[in-house]
Amino acid sequence: VRRLLVRGSNALKCVVPFLAVAFWWLSELAPIAVQDDFRPPQFYPPLDQITVLSGDVRAIAFSFDGKTWKPAEGLKITATGIVGVEHATATLPAIDVKRHTKLWVRYVMNDSRVSPVSEIVYDPNQPSAVDRLHLARNKPQAEGTVVYANDFNSALGSSYPEWFSSRITYSSRFGLPLSGNFDPQAVTNAESPNGKRRFLGEFGGPRLDPTARTRVQQTVRLALSELPPHRSATVSFDLLILKSWDGSSPRYGPDRWNLKVDGGPTLLDTTFSNNPKLDADKSYQDYPTPRSHPHEGAVAGGTLGYAFFGDSTYHMRFTFPHTADILNLDFASDLFEGKGTQDEAWGVDDIMIQIQ
Repeated sequence: VRRLLVRGSNALKCVVPFLAVAFWWLSELAPIAVQDDFRPPQFYPPLDQITVLSGDVRAIAFSFDGKTWKPAEGLKITATGIVGVEHATATLPAIDVKRHTKLWVRYVMNDSRVSPVSEIVYDPNQPSAVDRLHLARNKPQAEGTVVYANDFNSALGSSYPEWFSSRITYSSRFGLPLSGNFDPQAVTNAESPNGKRRFLGEFGGPRLDPTARTRVQQTVRLALSELPPHRSATVSFDLLILKSWDGSSPRYGPDRWNLKVDGGPTLLDTTFSNNPKLDADKSYQDYPTPRSHPHEGAVAGGTLGYAFFGDSTYHMRFTFPHTADILNLDFASDLFEGKGTQDEAWGVDDIMIQIQ
């Protein structure tokens, strides 16, 4: 037995260096498997670290309220382990992590695509208690009584009687006539070029001015009636900003979008941009804060197949005081250039109205 133990010990002494060299070779020299698809992020509360199993990540952003987004710090792309999988890591402010139990995360890939938002519920002191809810479409969860919901996935070209358009107005400092209006646009659903999404739209007005010097305004109203008694209302929806919106550009903008409650508050009035030419066109947007970059605050970007500066999807949610049995919501655009929806357009999808 003693001789066998000695022989085993000597064999082990030979094997250990071999295993160490093999591990080093696999971890350091093995080819890195770069991932180019969206992967749900992982969160480790005690370390305050966000990890994405992809090396094709340019930035990671986080939010503790689902509205205010900040960049995660110390982004690094590394490859560890014997499989050589590349991943991105960044850290969050430790003091903020300890104050919350819910976190929203999204990331931007090197080709400017924006990942879906992931909602993460966690215990700051228990990493095993993290619960990841990957929200590819970021659909709202029902709170209160749902009085209206629509995903507009019916047959292409369907109309919806509760939705209708205003007359489309235009004005120009150069062309003739200088101002005027057109009959309302028929409100129907449309489909994205890649066939992945149906939505209400496209809105933005007809082609009026090939010289791009005309301002066009359109309002699309959702009219609801016979609502039961309530004290407040919540509207949540996806806003699709399509093609070459130019934000607050002094040359090609501003391109504005707003949402108002008829007889009530303005819920949003801001500019959006898909134009990446910040140096040449100053195409910053005012959402979510002034001088934000194009696509800032979006839950997805470049996912619908639009070629002309692409597309951005924003998830919106607003709660406001409301007691009347009628609710009219006005979704409106105020766009510069006047080259029609081939140039700048927008749409609405996955809308839900709840009352409490």
